[in-house]
Amino acid sequence: LVSSSGEARDQPKKAATVKPNVNRFNSASAMRIAKMQVDAGPRPAGSKSLRRVGEKLRKMLPNGRFEQVPGHPGLRNIVGSVDGTGPVLVIASHYDALKYPRGSLGANNAAAAVGAVIELAKSVGKMRRPAGAQGIRFVLFDGEQSPSPKDSDFYTQALRGSRAYVRAHAEEVQALVLLDYVANKNIRLPREGTSDVALWDTVRQAAQQVGVGKVFPNTTGASIIDDSTPIQ
Repeated sequence: LVSSSGEARDQPKKAATVKPNVNRFNSASAMRIAKMQVDAGPRPAGSKSLRRVGEKLRKMLPNGRFEQVPGHPGLRNIVGSVDGTGPVLVIASHYDALKYPRGSLGANNAAAAVGAVIELAKSVGKMRRPAGAQGIRFVLFDGEQSPSPKDSDFYTQALRGSRAYVRAHAEEVQALVLLDYVANKNIRLPREGTSDVALWDTVRQAAQQVGVGKVFPNTTGASIIDDSTPIQ
């Protein structure tokens, strides 16, 4: 498991900008997708504004579709896919914004990550992948944020979309890479404390190959309960 949700608390205050030597990722388009979500206003799980945004996001993902979240009427995950063999890799974020405090626009939590997931999906969808390549799913979880202002038990009150997805698809998934809080300037992403070490090493090696290895320092941050937790 790789989760990037702890990076904002661990990044250095003064970190040099890192530029890739290979770039198939359309950052401008990812930013437009993030802005579209923020411009829609507060988007807590189950709200009309989130449903409207969800319709737009579904159309952006390859083979995009909704999956209802059982036990939570009105909540729905958005799933896109690139065909391949199983078990699959899941690249995910959540797309709902905080309900409390009221008025949250969720720019970095997690509209930016949603834009990144969608642009990754577009990029992978254009690649000529070899026969037998692993299938990839791009999942936007609903209901990640807690519906309660007290937030006494985040795992059971929140993470509604990811827990439902794992219940339905755990046997189909080999690994999950979760994006959250990824829009910080000069970002650094240490390994989240519960993330799989071997998968994290693979991510770091890939980053080094395209010249952005410094973004992923060989350090470990805090352990965080997040949408990666249910599949661990």
